[in-house]
Amino acid sequence: MKRLRSLCLVGLLVVGTVALAVGPVTGASTGVVSISTTTTPDRPAPGDTVTISTTVSNPEAGSSSFQLRSVEVRETTADNSTLYNSTDESSTIEPGESTTRDLGVDIEESGQQQFVLHVQVLSDGDVVNFERNVTVTAGETDPALSLSGGDIGADGDATFDLSVSNARTEPIRAVTVDVSAGDIQFDEDRHVVSQLASGAETTLKLPASDVEPGEKTVEAAVTYTTNDGEFKSVTRELTTTADSAENPGEVSLSGIDVSGADGELQISGQANNAGETNVSGVTVTVEDGPYSLGEAQSSAFVGRLDASTSSDFQLGATVPDDTTTATIPLTVAYRLDGQEVTRTVTVQEDFSSSGKVNLTGVRIEQTGSRLTVRGSASNLGTSNVSAVIVSVGQNERIQPAQSQSSYFAGNVAQSEFKSFQVDARLTGDTNETVSVPVEVSYRVNGQRIDTTTTVPYTPRATGPAAEQSQRDSSVPIVLIGGVVLVVVAGGLGYRRYR
Repeated sequence: MKRLRSLCLVGLLVVGTVALAVGPVTGASTGVVSISTTTTPDRPAPGDTVTISTTVSNPEAGSSSFQLRSVEVRETTADNSTLYNSTDESSTIEPGESTTRDLGVDIEESGQQQFVLHVQVLSDGDVVNFERNVTVTAGETDPALSLSGGDIGADGDATFDLSVSNARTEPIRAVTVDVSAGDIQFDEDRHVVSQLASGAETTLKLPASDVEPGEKTVEAAVTYTTNDGEFKSVTRELTTTADSAENPGEVSLSGIDVSGADGELQISGQANNAGETNVSGVTVTVEDGPYSLGEAQSSAFVGRLDASTSSDFQLGATVPDDTTTATIPLTVAYRLDGQEVTRTVTVQEDFSSSGKVNLTGVRIEQTGSRLTVRGSASNLGTSNVSAVIVSVGQNERIQPAQSQSSYFAGNVAQSEFKSFQVDARLTGDTNETVSVPVEVSYRVNGQRIDTTTTVPYTPRATGPAAEQSQRDSSVPIVLIGGVVLVVVAGGLGYRRYR
């Protein structure tokens, strides 16, 4: 018996039909064999089993019957290639009849996989072999979904995370996800993603209330539009577990910094939620009292803080005059699982050395009873100072001059200086060392600081005794001048006499 082999067309076909003439190698065709294949599912995921259905038909116009002897799924066209599945069930197919063989093949990886279908029939005593390629594309076409349960708060609130990823090679649009569950009340049932790129993933937050601990089943109905405009829909049942939170949300403050001038302070820092559940309505406020500027200025609204997140805040405060060390109470308030939580954090600030003005390079010049004091007002502290004023004080020997006894230096930055000049006057005639009081006033971190520096100076006498001394000292000079003139005149007369 002669063995004939006919090769089919090779192509990327999910459903296809080929009609082939059957008969001896020599001689006229005695019949026509029609072979079609389908794969189920159309796009299996890795790990699935795809079913290749092969239908062999004898058209009504066929002149005789033939027998289907076997169907095999192999790796290649070679008869000894890897065999995935086969059947040798024999069937006689009359004209106008058909028969189908279903063979399952395991899909191990994503992407296109090629299989070769071997079909053998017996016609008029001749064995005829047909081969055709079957291409299976493995991989998820619909969006892949995964659900994770959040921690349940004391009031039954929890947030579920629903991840949606696009396994297609092209983007999808208008992705709509409707969620429902019999024992969960979601705050929002529908979520929309305008576009999801190929291979991209997004996570939808699903807040829910009245959640009991345990296993939860959520139904997610997804609709979307493919890149070529085709509308698709799929429904998945997702299972996860929700448990009570072991470490609930708790707000703390860190990185607190205090700065400011002219009676007002700025307090800034970070509000931190180190817990595993979200908190809401977070506020930081200076408690009512001597440090508060009122609710509008001394309160900062932080809002919602998710688990393990932080947010900056800034608010105003004040410190009473003449205060060198302040302990400012801050109230931190927030809602946790529907309950109001408050706690107090104190901020301690030392104003005594944050900004410090010293007088440097001081020198005194005298004109009569007037003393002119010159020098520099130097900021040797660790912060800026403002409203610096240098003026002359008073004691039993020194009084401020009638003019220019005070000098406004203004702001002096950290490690900077401003030159000054002020005038004082002596209250009496003396040549003894006196102490000239120089007063410095300035503001630092909202506090007014006043200091006095005494500068020693030994003045020159300025009274009547000093004037008489000057007149007495002029007599010897006149006498000496007269003697000089006599000597010069005598010399000239002697020369003329000669």
